[in-house]
Amino acid sequence: MFRIARYSSLAAALLLMVVGASVALFIDRGASTAFGQVIDNIKKATSVSVTSKQKRVIADAVGRISEQPTIELTFYLGGDFMRMEMPGKQETGDAKIPLLMAIVIDGKTKDVVQVDYANKTAQKFKLDDKRAKQFNNPVEELTKLTGKDAELVGDEDLGGRKTRLYRLKDLHGAFGIVDKVDDGKLWVDRETGLPAKLAIQTNNSPDGKMKITTSITIDDFKWNEHFKEDFFKLTIPEGFKVSEGNAGANLEKTSEASAAPFPFSLVVDNVKKATSVTCTIKSGFGSMPKMEIKYYVQGDLMRMEIPGKQEGHDAKMPFTQVVVFDLGAKKSAAIDFVSKTFTTVSMAGRPDEQMADPIDTLVHLADKDVERIDAEMLHGRKTRAYKLLRVDVGGEQHTLKEDERAKLWVDAESGLPVRLEAELLPPGGDGKTKSSVAMEDLQWNKPLDPGLFKLEAPEGFKVIDGNMQPDGADRSEPSK
Repeated sequence: MFRIARYSSLAAALLLMVVGASVALFIDRGASTAFGQVIDNIKKATSVSVTSKQKRVIADAVGRISEQPTIELTFYLGGDFMRMEMPGKQETGDAKIPLLMAIVIDGKTKDVVQVDYANKTAQKFKLDDKRAKQFNNPVEELTKLTGKDAELVGDEDLGGRKTRLYRLKDLHGAFGIVDKVDDGKLWVDRETGLPAKLAIQTNNSPDGKMKITTSITIDDFKWNEHFKEDFFKLTIPEGFKVSEGNAGANLEKTSEASAAPFPFSLVVDNVKKATSVTCTIKSGFGSMPKMEIKYYVQGDLMRMEIPGKQEGHDAKMPFTQVVVFDLGAKKSAAIDFVSKTFTTVSMAGRPDEQMADPIDTLVHLADKDVERIDAEMLHGRKTRAYKLLRVDVGGEQHTLKEDERAKLWVDAESGLPVRLEAELLPPGGDGKTKSSVAMEDLQWNKPLDPGLFKLEAPEGFKVIDGNMQPDGADRSEPSK
């Protein structure tokens, strides 16, 4: 869940990069505006609003590309107030509502109001002093940059507007948004001496293999506009669930994750575009020992492994059973290492949900099926956490009851799930004993060994044709 400190980490960063770049300008007074005048103009500004569009492109270790949809946000700053809006119409789709979310912060009183229109929830809280002090007035931050951080390119027409174009060299990791600007451009209006557009591209490799390219475009600058008196008073619609309290502890977790808001449909879109995934699922019922299964999924291929060592038993072998599915060819094979048999079965004619991989549970979710909880650190990983309101159980949509729970953690960098936990009351049960499942160690878009999906019997295993035989004859034969 997105939080704000002072002007909000994202809002402050975006706006500070805009104004920060302005300080780095050495502009000839005769041609446009002197550097000192640019600073004075920004300091004297009574308000500013901008539109921000951010897009990420992720390339895995082997160069496969995954593009995330563009996220659009609008920011309004006036005096001690900041308002951020996420429009309902995004690249991922149209939510058919004007806004997905709106946040207002009073920098003087540290009061924050956040309204989530998609989930019909709202939060009111105060920022603690420790957190708020980490986000100073953006104008004060400008003086830390120098003219060495920008290079004059020349005059450029920007949609009929006369501007001066500057190439940015570095922003010194301002406010944790970027460590280095790989390609940055700033357009300054020659008449007003104020920023008109900013375009930045940065590259990051969190694990040394995956490359994340982030493009941020900030435009539609409107300086010194008059906002209505009640513009920074966010009204919570009737019927919305409201929570209140001091968000200091939660804010600390969010600041660790540096997580900006985005619609959950973006997560679903990332899952759909994924080329492969591996995960471990641990499931149980009541007090019974949990069963562990390892999954490998790549395209139409899926492999399930049941390790020999389970919570309640150790078979003293790597696997007790392995099942391989070729969903495209409608074929499958089960390798039983206990009985040393290899059973082939055709899946033609079977309903698709009987062959669905566990990740399909996520594909069927929508924004209305989740509720943002907070940003969290999960085993040293920056994540966003969601409460699931509905899940897919055996191909059937199940709305969670009051005593059921399901939680999903999504990586803050890649926008892909990293863990899922659920406790549900199974259909036909006693209404008290719950089944539990934990999907963990999710690894996305990594090349998988083709040998994992071979429908071949190990040497010495008995081959069994598991398809229905008219005469019930055993057509098994030992593998060669």
